[in-house]
Amino acid sequence: MHPPNDQAGTWEGSWLAAMTVIKSAQRVFTPENRPPPELIPLVEPLSRLGDALRATPPDPEVSRRRAADLVADRELITWACRPDQPGEIREFGFALAFLSVKLTA
Repeated sequence: MHPPNDQAGTWEGSWLAAMTVIKSAQRVFTPENRPPPELIPLVEPLSRLGDALRATPPDPEVSRRRAADLVADRELITWACRPDQPGEIREFGFALAFLSVKLTA
C-alpha cells in the first residue's frame, strides 16, 4: 500500500501515522497476548480504520473519520502511555498520540 495524497498534501503524514498505529496494534492484539480490558473498546475502531486504509480506491475523508474515531478517547491514550504499562502498550499509546497530533496539525 502506498500513501494517498490529498490536494493539500496533508493526508500523507496522517496516513503514515495511521499505518504505524495498525502495525503497533498488531503487536498488542495477538492471539497469544490478551490485551488489557481498557484496550478492548479499540478493537472495532482499529478494524474500521484498517478497512478504510485498504479501500480501493482510497477515500481520505473516510480514513480521516475512522482515524479520528480511534483517537477520540484521550484518557485511554494517556493511560496507554503511562510508564508502568508494558512496552508494547506504551508503544501503541505513543502511536495513537502521534496519530492524534497528525490529524490536528
